[in-house]
Amino acid sequence: MILCKEDSFKQYFNEHPLNLVDIGFRDGVQKKWEIFGKYLSVIGFEPDKVEYKRLIEKLRVISSKKGAPTYNIYDVALYKEPIDNLDLYITKNGNLCSILEPNRAVLDEFPETDRFDVLKKGSIKADKLDNVFFSKGIKSIDFIKIDVQGVALYVLQGAEETLNGSVFGLEIEVEFLRMYKDQPLFGDVDKFLRDKGFHLFDLKKYFWRRKAGLGFDGSKRGQLIHADALYLRDVDSYLDLLQSNIKDVVQKKALVLKAISICQLFGYSDYVLLFCQKAKAAKIFSDKEAETIDNLFREKSVFVLPKLWGVGRLKTLARKINKLFEDNYHGWAMVDKNDVGNNCEL
Repeated sequence: MILCKEDSFKQYFNEHPLNLVDIGFRDGVQKKWEIFGKYLSVIGFEPDKVEYKRLIEKLRVISSKKGAPTYNIYDVALYKEPIDNLDLYITKNGNLCSILEPNRAVLDEFPETDRFDVLKKGSIKADKLDNVFFSKGIKSIDFIKIDVQGVALYVLQGAEETLNGSVFGLEIEVEFLRMYKDQPLFGDVDKFLRDKGFHLFDLKKYFWRRKAGLGFDGSKRGQLIHADALYLRDVDSYLDLLQSNIKDVVQKKALVLKAISICQLFGYSDYVLLFCQKAKAAKIFSDKEAETIDNLFREKSVFVLPKLWGVGRLKTLARKINKLFEDNYHGWAMVDKNDVGNNCEL
């Protein structure tokens, strides 16, 4: 059971819903977040005016359902600084539009890159995330998801104040090869977030095979091109931040409960239990509250394969079988898992 639905903690989520920021909201909120129901507040950004209008109509229907999350969507492009005329490359596949030009010298080594063809070049007005939140009076954010075609670092640089606040985690599309000219790569994003106290927890990795290798060795992966990266903040630094900046006892406890719920959503029970212990030591949780959370997670039985003769061979066979069923798009694009995290049952 997700914590927000536990009777002992519902009041905290009622007063302080989990605030999810989704930057690159074209396809709507990821399904995994729907488990929070009415205890979830989504702040989405979709600068494409046509897609924005479509989303507003779609969300109007969704929001009318009982127990649905709340949504606030803004048709604002985000960047590291306010700018009136930012280049925008409109591509054949609308999901690949970017403020950076597609890097044909790299892309054309791979199949089906016509989806990156630039149909026209326009311009767009952009602002910093910090400025948007200040103007809208948005002060507390729990999680940020970013999918912005090569410019995640620039969006993060425009969100310094937000990241220095209550943000506990992020899921970001990162690249290992320059699909767009002059784009920052994973290493740049990783350093920026590590310097702010966030740890890399997982990567959902995407591999591409080059055109030169099509037609043979079809089950083998190509080069690691991009990934969805999951970052969670260090527990000690997060608790220190809350102790220093949050005076309201209910809000402080709610923020910790939401951080624990995020760990639960992504399947990190060890981090949940560590968080629980440290929150109890910091007097944020009472002994009873800590015990309730501890029991919720420890009551789940986990089967561990015993160390018997032949187990190593079984594991090798299982990996080979699993490889046969990896997502393989037309023999050149593969993904190594369905989602970041441990995909726990909630």
